[in-house]
Amino acid sequence: MSPSEWPRAHAVWVDRMDGHGDLGGDRERVGDYASDVVETLYMRPSGIAGALNRFGSRLGAEGWALETVSQWIDDLGAICGDVPANRLRSFDSGVALAHGWTDGHLRGLRSSECFDAVTGLCTSSVLKLRLQQIFEQSATLDIEPSWLFRLVVLDADISDVTVLEADAVMVVLADLVQRTFTSGETIIRDGGRIFVLVSAGERLQAQLDQLLDDTRSRSLLNAARILGWIEDLPVDPAMIDRYMSDLSV
Repeated sequence: MSPSEWPRAHAVWVDRMDGHGDLGGDRERVGDYASDVVETLYMRPSGIAGALNRFGSRLGAEGWALETVSQWIDDLGAICGDVPANRLRSFDSGVALAHGWTDGHLRGLRSSECFDAVTGLCTSSVLKLRLQQIFEQSATLDIEPSWLFRLVVLDADISDVTVLEADAVMVVLADLVQRTFTSGETIIRDGGRIFVLVSAGERLQAQLDQLLDDTRSRSLLNAARILGWIEDLPVDPAMIDRYMSDLSV
C-alpha cells in the first residue's frame, strides 16, 4: 500500500458511496469527510480510530443511518486491499466509528429527546442508539451481544402516588443507581423504570442486590415498591423495537 495511492482510493470510494447519485447535493461535503478517513488510513494508519470517530460523528449529526455509514466503511475496505481493510475491520475501529456516530447523532437531536428533565438521565431514544451500537460491535467480533452487555432493570411502582412524590422517588432512585454503576454505563429513565446498560460481569448480580438493599434505607423510596432484575439483550437487531416495547410495559 503506497501512501501516494490515497487520492485515487478516495475518488473511487466517493463514487461508490454516491452510487446512482444518492448523495445528491451532499456529495462534496461527504467527500471532504471521507478524505480525512482515507488520508489517515494511507498516511497515518495508527490514527485511523480517531478518523473513523470523526467520520461517524459528522455523519451521525447530519442524520445518516449507522447502517449506511458502516456500509460505506465496508466499501472502502473492499477498495483499498487487505492490510488497510483489516485496520478498518478491527474491533477498535468498529467501536470508534459507532461511538462517533452515536455522539454525533445525539448532538443532532434536541436535548429534550435525549435527557429526562426530572432525573437528568438519558431517555429511551438513547438506549435504542446504544443497542444499535452494541450490535455493530458484536457483529465485528462475531459474538452474541449478551456476552458483552446486560441490561439491569429497576422498576418503581409510582402509579398510586402524586406527581411530586413520583418525581422525588425517581430522583432518589436515579442517584442511587448512578452511585452504584460508576464505570461509564448508559443509564436511562423511562417512566417508572430505570435501565442500566452495563458490561457483563460476575459481580453484576451482587451490585444489583446491594442497590436494592440501599433502596430500603431511603425513606423517600418507601412510597414505591422497587424491584430489580437483569435482562439479556435481544439476539437480533431487528428485535430492538419489540424488545424496548416489552421493557416499557
